[in-house]
Amino acid sequence: MAKTILECAAAVLGFLGGMVGAYGTFLLTRWSLPLGLWGVFAQMWQVFWMLITFRKGELIRRLKFQIDFTGFLQQDNKPVILYGGYLILIGFAIQNIGAVLAIAAALTEK
Repeated sequence: MAKTILECAAAVLGFLGGMVGAYGTFLLTRWSLPLGLWGVFAQMWQVFWMLITFRKGELIRRLKFQIDFTGFLQQDNKPVILYGGYLILIGFAIQNIGAVLAIAAALTEK
């Protein structure tokens, strides 16, 4: 029973740490994105699709436009950027705790 609990906790913490780190990365780079959170997901899908369909030239043109548009729209928000950096570190720490639990579960006898 203890092994199952450790394995589940390790998986949950690994996932949670990844999500916190991803959100921190979003906050850290948000100043360069003219889109909200869901817009970023749509844009990521579009970038992925253009990469796998070998349309790199068109992708680069679109991204250059996005960079120009972003510089026009948004100003630096240093507290949010710093907050994002801390969330990345917190996410890594949570993932490390999950890894320690996974190791403990592997060493635990059934």
